[in-house]
Amino acid sequence: MRFTHVTIFLFFVFSMCVLIAAEDESIIRSTIDKITDDWGNGRTSRDGCIWKGTSPFCDGGCNVVGHVVRETSSSGDGERCLTGIKVLCCPSKA
Repeated sequence: MRFTHVTIFLFFVFSMCVLIAAEDESIIRSTIDKITDDWGNGRTSRDGCIWKGTSPFCDGGCNVVGHVVRETSSSGDGERCLTGIKVLCCPSKA
């Protein structure tokens, strides 16, 4: 009987966590992006390209001044995106 009560309680707590997380997904996503913005930015030494977008919630965009999009990918320079894409930003040749 005690096991059943514990199981029901844990299921309830887990369900509440999932519901709260679903509501705050955009807040969590933006917070993760802010924290991990400089982690493994994928800069290559030869051509100056930068992979933008951080797994698991990639929202890549080429907002680097003087750079253009060369490639898009769901995995880019490392971990695969659960949502969104990564963008390879390279210096423009203008």
